Amino acid sequence: MEETSISLIDLVFSWSIQDALNPNLYKSQVRKIPETFTSTADYFSSFTAPLVEETHADLLSAMARLSRAPSYQLSSIERDITYRAPTDFSYKIILRNSNQSDLVTYRPQGGDLAALTDVRPTCISDLNRPTMTFLLAYVQAVGNDKISLWLSMPVVIEQKMHSYKKKHIDLFFVFLTNVTTNIRIWKALHPDPLRRNLQMIYKVIHMNADVSKLRRRLRHVLDRKQLGYHSSFESYGLNDSQEAAIASCIKTWRCCHQNSVKLIWGPPGTGKTKTVAGSSRNEMPNNYMYSDSHHGDGIGVSAREINCRDI
Repeated sequence: MEETSISLIDLVFSWSIQDALNPNLYKSQVRKIPETFTSTADYFSSFTAPLVEETHADLLSAMARLSRAPSYQLSSIERDITYRAPTDFSYKIILRNSNQSDLVTYRPQGGDLAALTDVRPTCISDLNRPTMTFLLAYVQAVGNDKISLWLSMPVVIEQKMHSYKKKHIDLFFVFLTNVTTNIRIWKALHPDPLRRNLQMIYKVIHMNADVSKLRRRLRHVLDRKQLGYHSSFESYGLNDSQEAAIASCIKTWRCCHQNSVKLIWGPPGTGKTKTVAGSSRNEMPNNYMYSDSHHGDGIGVSAREINCRDI
């Protein structure tokens, strides 16, 4: 696994069970995300602590629901060829399907974070017993029968399994949460220094210089005919601020001498989605990217635009 993709997992694996159960573990490290940033490094670092805190909160919440968590008994476990102590504890396991209904409610997938225990857990204390300490597992890949795991430490019980000839393995795979999205965000916040291109982010975080221009534009909304607005633009019912934002986007798009990015921002309910819909409808390129804090809004805008373009 790539180094950038396991950095967050490295951090999660470093937590003791006391750390995992401490709701205030990262409380003092999370600060309010500012509206402006002094540099790209400041921008990235501002989101790292909240991401770690959210990952920790997800794990804590999953552990609180432990008695209802999907669990499987292992039928076999073996070291992977990539096993390299003391940094890479990679294993391959096969799960025993003791209950067919279990497969309906849960199937392991890449990015899952699980616990390995020597009993089927009914309470949090079952995660840390004298016979087996707190052990986390990250699912790297799922094959037809074998699952590739990366563990927080070696499995001590694997020595016993050979004496049982793999007939009675007292080891359980207990699903906790999936961290795929968290890892993707972590990778975005820790880009490869040799391959990263931060031009877009640099433009976004240095947009305050355009605020005064935008305010002047609000005093006299630009002539729609000058910008070539379609008559259907009226149906959006935009206010002066939203019209000015669209005018700014179209004006920037027409500046062919440079690549530009425009940020439309505001509190919830101020019409950002409607503004983006108006922008993409009025002489903007057919290919555009829309990122919203609520996935449903982004899908809704995309769906409306597809319908408009098909018509």
